Amino acid sequence: MPFLRSSRHLKWAALLGIVVVYSLVASRQAAATSGAVITTLPVLANKTMQLDANGNPVIASGSELLHCNDPHCDGGDDIPTPVVGGSGGLSLQLDAAGNPVISYVGTQLVGVTHCNDPNCLGNDEYVGQYTWVGPGSAGHTSLELDDAGRPVLTFTAFNGSSASLVIMHCNDPNCSSSVRRTIDTSVGNSSALEIGADGNPIISYARRSTWDLEVYRCGNPQCSGGGGSFAQPDPTGYDGDFSSIVMDSSGNPVITYFDSWIEETRLVHCNDPACLGGAEAVVLPGAPGLGFGLALDTGGNPVFAHGGVTDNFVLFHCGDPNCLAGNTTVTVVGEQLPFPYALELDNLGHPVVVYQDYGEPARLWRCITATCTAEGDTDGDGCGDAQEIRYDTGSELLGGRRNPKNPHDYFNPTGDGENRVDDVLAVVDAYYLDDTDGNPGLPPYAPGYNPDTDRTLLGPDAWDTGPPSGLQRVDDILNAVKQYFHDCAL
Repeated sequence: MPFLRSSRHLKWAALLGIVVVYSLVASRQAAATSGAVITTLPVLANKTMQLDANGNPVIASGSELLHCNDPHCDGGDDIPTPVVGGSGGLSLQLDAAGNPVISYVGTQLVGVTHCNDPNCLGNDEYVGQYTWVGPGSAGHTSLELDDAGRPVLTFTAFNGSSASLVIMHCNDPNCSSSVRRTIDTSVGNSSALEIGADGNPIISYARRSTWDLEVYRCGNPQCSGGGGSFAQPDPTGYDGDFSSIVMDSSGNPVITYFDSWIEETRLVHCNDPACLGGAEAVVLPGAPGLGFGLALDTGGNPVFAHGGVTDNFVLFHCGDPNCLAGNTTVTVVGEQLPFPYALELDNLGHPVVVYQDYGEPARLWRCITATCTAEGDTDGDGCGDAQEIRYDTGSELLGGRRNPKNPHDYFNPTGDGENRVDDVLAVVDAYYLDDTDGNPGLPPYAPGYNPDTDRTLLGPDAWDTGPPSGLQRVDDILNAVKQYFHDCAL
């Protein structure tokens, strides 16, 4: 019998490999599961965030841009880049190439910086600014890109005791020129902007003359001339500030905003694109404080963070599109009087929040599940979601750098959550027990074949494994050896 067909020789070879690996890898206990991975960031206040194509956060903060090179920003080598422009009222979007576009305000100035690379390096970004002469200043901006990649933004222009809502539509992606229009002359501190399916901007804000949430929908993509519409979907009074707006799958707005009378977040889900139906779903979900960073999950259910009034930072996940039932909340333990700034959902539907506790460094809060709860082993491989989603250096020894939806990226045939000698021996004992029934690696299996001991290595690392190949060979044994002490105990 050839050497590689001898089970006895294979077992000794495997054990020898284990000795070598064990001498190089220190024993580390599996990290306790939790609802989120929290990372301290090297940036300050005034934050706005987007996720790039790889799910890595891109954060505009002050006059800097932080483009993380991993989903958790915890590699230790994420360095903010200075960006030309102002440091206040920031809003951020990514263009089709993944390059940041940032709107900001300064003294009698509103501007747009369009980076020509994903990290805003070189100090040669495109800068377009609108300035005016006279008293007053500008407040918070809200930025979107139209179908041609041209920036569209709203901002509040202050003049003494009065404030006006202005929309600014750039004529090109670098905002070398723009057209502006005043929408309302009695507004609150901030506004939120979205672009409808027809390309027409829609704006939510607080109208000070009535102390109500106001919704304005432009009559054309440039928001020029007339033809727009005003709506008050929630005329209850003392609300509308600090709003966030997104569009549902039917093109109808969903808006969260602050009720300053009861100090809670309210939500309205309009039943038409302009919120003119007169029977919108207006609810008080039970979220004390200011809601920020609204997003919709794949079922159209709102997800937002709230805080600032109570001594907690809370993630709120609605159980239905109108937040009427099945809502869940998760509180960040130990965070006092935080002020959340931005929320996005990653490609798995997990919330990612950037925020700053008063007097503390900024933090990134990345949930391990859609509801940010601690339980869960989505792929059922014995390696919990909380561990698989970790990306920090060395986390592969604790089950990290894996896909929580891929049951084949964790070698643990005995199911005890630990990669030890018994797992390697289980793979050795399966040598040449192939799946020869015509559909390799898929059920029904050939007699004696076990998919738990059969893997296909994908990528440069031992934990990058694909589905069973149907062939149980030396590569499976070596992969099991390489994952020695890569534990995933729940």
